[in-house]
Amino acid sequence: MKVIAIDWSNFLFMSAFASLHLSTPATYTAMSMILGNLKRIGVDKDDLILVCCDYLGSWRKEYEVKYKGDRAEKRAKSPVDFDRIFKEFNWMLEQIEEGTNWHILKAQHLEADDWMAGICRYYKDREIILLTSDSDLEQCWEYKNVKIFSPHRKMKRYKIRPTNFNVYNIIAKKIYKETADNLTHPVLSQEDYDKRMKIVNLLELPDWVENIIKGRLSNIKPKTEYTNRLPYNTINVRYQELYNDKSKVLTYEDTLKKLERKKKRYDKKKKKTI
Repeated sequence: MKVIAIDWSNFLFMSAFASLHLSTPATYTAMSMILGNLKRIGVDKDDLILVCCDYLGSWRKEYEVKYKGDRAEKRAKSPVDFDRIFKEFNWMLEQIEEGTNWHILKAQHLEADDWMAGICRYYKDREIILLTSDSDLEQCWEYKNVKIFSPHRKMKRYKIRPTNFNVYNIIAKKIYKETADNLTHPVLSQEDYDKRMKIVNLLELPDWVENIIKGRLSNIKPKTEYTNRLPYNTINVRYQELYNDKSKVLTYEDTLKKLERKKKRYDKKKKKTI
C-alpha cells in the first residue's frame, strides 16, 4: 500500500489562472488535473490518498514577516477573483471529504509543505509519492522511500532524484535566497541564518508543528462511510474508473528510461555536429 500526498494549493492556483481562459469552473479543472495525474501514477484500492492544504496563514510569519509577504498584493492585482476561488475550493474539499475515501489534512497556520514533509517521516515503511510541482519538496528525496510526481503541464511525470543529490546544498541555497517565498533580503547575522533555516528546512519542523501532523496521521482510519461520488458528471465517471483503468500508468522506471533515451539521442546529435 502506497501513500499519495496531493498538494492541494498547487492545483488551486494552477486551475485558478487556467480558468481565465476556460469556460469550466476552476474546481472542475483542478479535479480533472488531479485525477489525470493519479491515473498516471496508478492507484490501488488500498492506497492512502491524502489531500494536503494550506490553512489560515503560516507559522513561518512569526519568524519572518516578509515570508510570502508579497502574495496579498499580487492577488489583489490579479484578474483572478481569489475570494470566490477560495470559497469554491473549500466547497470542493467538502465534496471530497463526503464523496471519497481520501483524507483532508489541514490545521491552522500549517502549509501543505509541512504536511507532505511530515508524511514522509511518519510513513517510513511505505512508498510515498508527492504530487506537487513545488521544488521545496525535493528536500524529501532525503528519504529513500519518497518519489515526486510533477503535475506541471510540461512534465506530467516523476522527477528524477539526481545521483549526486545533497539535501544540504538545496537547503543552503534556499537560506540565502528563496525568491518564490519573498526571502530575498541578505542574511547578515547568525540570527538571520537561524531564522531562515527554520523557515526553509522541511527536514526539521518545530516540535508543535510535527506533533500536530503526527497526531492527525495517527488517527487516520480507513473510511467506511462516504458516497463514492464527486461533483460534475465527467469528473465522477473518471473518479469511478480511477482504480480500474491502468492503461496510462507511468512508473518511475519508465520515466528514467525515457530520459536516458532522450539523453542518448541528444549526445548522438551533438556528436554529429562536432
